[in-house]
Amino acid sequence: EATIDVRGTHVRVFNTHLDYRPALAVRRQQVAESLVIIGELTTPTLMFGDLNAGPEAPELQPLLARLRDSWPASNGPGLTYPSDTPVKRIDFVLTSGHFRAGAARVPATQASDHRPVVVDLVGGQTHS
Repeated sequence: EATIDVRGTHVRVFNTHLDYRPALAVRRQQVAESLVIIGELTTPTLMFGDLNAGPEAPELQPLLARLRDSWPASNGPGLTYPSDTPVKRIDFVLTSGHFRAGAARVPATQASDHRPVVVDLVGGQTHS
């Protein structure tokens, strides 16, 4: 967790990497513990990370109920893994309601085993 100053606005930023194994229980526990750490969303909040599960995964639903998945469905599947020929969307940019997502893309690169997710964010909204 870090708090950064963006033009006078404090933004809480989290980065995470949830367990890669197929057992849901570990990721479910990691999500529960993350939600305790994140707490109330009174301050603009971002979470980036490899969640090792897709947006439909049941263990992610409590997290996705608190933070918004910024990937627009109209942009296609947003596949990120593996980087050479992605077949899964397991990397996310999640936001509190203080942000509105603009353009989003997954650049084609093999600099890592995952492709990056790039989302243009605009602040100033109230959270909901």
